[in-house]
Amino acid sequence: MKIRLGLMLAAVALVAGLLGSCSATSDPKAVSESFLEALKSADFDKAMSYTTDDSKSLLSMLKMATSSLTPEQKVELDKQKAKAVKITNVTTTGDTAKVKYTIGEQPEQTLDLVKKDEKWLIVFKKSM
Repeated sequence: MKIRLGLMLAAVALVAGLLGSCSATSDPKAVSESFLEALKSADFDKAMSYTTDDSKSLLSMLKMATSSLTPEQKVELDKQKAKAVKITNVTTTGDTAKVKYTIGEQPEQTLDLVKKDEKWLIVFKKSM
């Protein structure tokens, strides 16, 4: 009886996890929030999970660059972690989306997303 209950609980947890991850990637706003939270926390591996394959190389370079930060730069990075991410607008057109956001008091910026295999992915590119 205990084994059966344990298996049922494990199955419920698995389904809940799958549903949660499914909803997180099926909504441009949720994907953007998760990506930005990971990025401002310098969790580049997690941030990469929300991006297109072409975007991963730029995030890999950022990851390498942050590994050699000075103590002063690390303090500044820690200050960024405390700032709130706010999504200000989401515009969806077919398989593309634009998400406008702010982090703390910084000016509003825009993320581009594409829908691939029913998942929204960030198109992360170097700003000009």
